[in-house]
Amino acid sequence: ETASDLLYRQRLQSALSASSESISEKVARSELDGAPFAQGTMATQLDVFADWWILDDMVQKMKALLMEKSGESNIVVLEHHGLSSRFRLPQLADQARLAQIFESLQGEQARDINNFSVAQSSLEQVFNDFARRAV
Repeated sequence: ETASDLLYRQRLQSALSASSESISEKVARSELDGAPFAQGTMATQLDVFADWWILDDMVQKMKALLMEKSGESNIVVLEHHGLSSRFRLPQLADQARLAQIFESLQGEQARDINNFSVAQSSLEQVFNDFARRAV
């Protein structure tokens, strides 16, 4: 591993500091759990970061689609690792929106989505979320 194969967090931040807000948000997401600069990581391989950048774009497009079809703005990305992601949707005021979300996801299957499912939060997920907030 050579220095040219690494992307340093500080260099990324300084290079993108004058960029748009969406780039700043992406850099902030690069520090979340499961992201290249999580847990205080100061450098990562350039190809790892590039893969993450592309996958993050896909996740953000999915979040935008869910926001549009649900009519809700508080969609939360719980996690995304590789080609898998989990979102939290609020309880829908209009239950008919759920059908619209399913139709949209089925339409997206032809492009970026291999499969999807909808489920209530498990007891383990609720506990883990509670524990994460308590820290």
